[in-house]
Amino acid sequence: MSHDDDEIKYQVVNDTYYHADTPPEVIRILESSRTLKHRLLFTFGNVLTGVAWETATPERGHVGRSVGTKRIPLLIRTSRSMGGEHLMDHCILKIQESRGGRVLYQRKIP
Repeated sequence: MSHDDDEIKYQVVNDTYYHADTPPEVIRILESSRTLKHRLLFTFGNVLTGVAWETATPERGHVGRSVGTKRIPLLIRTSRSMGGEHLMDHCILKIQESRGGRVLYQRKIP
């Protein structure tokens, strides 16, 4: 299901609002991390070119979600964190397991 709000289009999965451009495979991995609290390592960047953002270093944590009417995915850094920052789910280039580094998702660039 897609929703429009302030020109951002969403797809809603399990009451979590993901950006409309987020691939289903990424959503599946993020939902698994959210429900099982598995820590992941994220690389963000330009999904059209595959180039990681220069200022970006890989980010670690598990996925949570905000409260309110539109529950967006959050990056929760530690199990002791009381909240987190917006997870730019539509800008993910790579997802790895935090422990061991196994690649779970790598953006394919045409």
